[in-house]
Amino acid sequence: MEAPGPTAVDATSAAPRYASAAVPLVSYSSDTGLGVGLRGVIQQRAADAEPYVFSLEAQGFATTGGAQFHFAFLDVPRLAGGSLRLDVLAGYDRNSAAPYYGIGNHPALANDLAPFNAYFEEYPVLRVRLRGALWRGLSAIGGYRLLLQHVAADPNSRLAQDAPLGVDGGAYAEASLGLGWDTRDDEMEPTRGALLEATARATAAPLGSRYLSGGGFASAAGYQAIGARVVVAGRVALDATWGDVPFDRLQDFGSLFTPFFLLSGVGGGLTVRGLRQSEYVGRTKAIANAEIRAQFAELDVWREHIRLSSVAFVDAGRVWQGPDPQPLAAFGVHVGAGGGLRVAWGKLIVLRADVGFAEGSARVYADFRHVF
Repeated sequence: MEAPGPTAVDATSAAPRYASAAVPLVSYSSDTGLGVGLRGVIQQRAADAEPYVFSLEAQGFATTGGAQFHFAFLDVPRLAGGSLRLDVLAGYDRNSAAPYYGIGNHPALANDLAPFNAYFEEYPVLRVRLRGALWRGLSAIGGYRLLLQHVAADPNSRLAQDAPLGVDGGAYAEASLGLGWDTRDDEMEPTRGALLEATARATAAPLGSRYLSGGGFASAAGYQAIGARVVVAGRVALDATWGDVPFDRLQDFGSLFTPFFLLSGVGGGLTVRGLRQSEYVGRTKAIANAEIRAQFAELDVWREHIRLSSVAFVDAGRVWQGPDPQPLAAFGVHVGAGGGLRVAWGKLIVLRADVGFAEGSARVYADFRHVF
């Protein structure tokens, strides 16, 4: 699990002040192995600018399982007098052992010998999002995402034999538009309110993409405090695509409001914990998550307020790739459950560690922010 280092600084002047933190990343994931790296964040704050004037975040990270993700991320939430919010991410993603489990809602994989072959994938990525306030908690958002994908697979691997669309890589450029209704009392640690989202997306040659496709995403998340230290949270999400969608993008959920670079699955630390990352992928995906978050301790460290919480969760998900005469039969909904810990460091960072159990296996996840 990532552990905060002794580098938090928070200015105390009456003028716009700065807060910063550097967090050494030492984590373990059942999907990618032992990971090490460094993440830093600096924020400019002001009394009349919530959550901040701007936030600049950067990360360098690599794992023993062959995964790397390095990025710089700028978030400016109060452009044009507070009516616009802009964020830009530039990064590089590489996985020398990306798993391919096949496409569709196949039977559960054996625990001792998963029927997949690893392949190599890398891409530089650029993502830009611009959000505009419309009325109260209602806002419109537009986004653009460009991935220059390179994929390589052994000629005898399952991926090479299946030869799905995208096995030879290529540019993937996507434009999205959406609406969101956000009444949460806090973005980082909500205790009440809701976040509703509906978005549409498309890829096409004029955008710089090799592929022509479309998709839609809808989700609803709600939060309710029970007493002073317990929060019940839930989320449901549905994503559907059509047209020419490469195999490695069938895993994507098209959320524009997510704080994560990529929300993917079904399976992994952000969708159904306990399943392998993106174990089930298809043109249509659905997930549901329920959590109970209970704060059990508070302390002050290096002039920052630290809050410790436990989490119990149940996740479920399913994918559809083609005709499915028995949608809730043996190869239907996949369920995971488990628990974890959260360490909230001031208003800067939430560290997350979870253990999920699903389909006869247990998997460990450690990362930043709440899952939803």
